Amino acid sequence: MSYIGALYTVALENLTPALLSDWPRTISINTMGFSPKVKRISDEQKAQLVASGRVGAQVFFGRRN
Repeated sequence: MSYIGALYTVALENLTPALLSDWPRTISINTMGFSPKVKRISDEQKAQLVASGRVGAQVFFGRRN
């Protein structure tokens, strides 16, 4: 269910883009070219998305130090 929730969030973000004032407090995560449309993806693709999320969080917290 958390995967479907995450895809739903990506879809909402694409419909309501962040404002310029939102970016300093936003963790950007590369969606690796995957569509926000709910579909089945392989475990390898899920791992790629999780790794992308880790990189996004590291960049975000790295710039705060």
